[in-house]
Amino acid sequence: PTPVPPVPTPPPSTTPETRKELLARQRAEEKAFDARQREDRKSFEDQQDDEEDAFEARQEVEKKNFEEQQKRDKEGFGQRQAADKELFEARQRSERESFAARQGDEHDDKDEGKND
Repeated sequence: PTPVPPVPTPPPSTTPETRKELLARQRAEEKAFDARQREDRKSFEDQQDDEEDAFEARQEVEKKNFEEQQKRDKEGFGQRQAADKELFEARQRSERESFAARQGDEHDDKDEGKND
């Protein structure tokens, strides 16, 4: 809130203030005070609204970033799964070929034994 400036007091007059003048001055001071209070309240509410808007905007950005990160993670996971599957299949092919080669070697050894 903005600081409330002091209400200027009129210079002391040579004649004492009449009751009517005193009441008029007090009413003017009260109106000025009320106006400053309304201004301060409005300023405070505007500031609160601005802070709420900024908070909501940050929340939206964070939510969007989170969703994009999840999407990237999911895509990355799919790519890793595909790579893992390829690696697994290549390893299985290699093992089958190796096994078949060993089986072929055993048959060759048996065949050689028959020829003796």
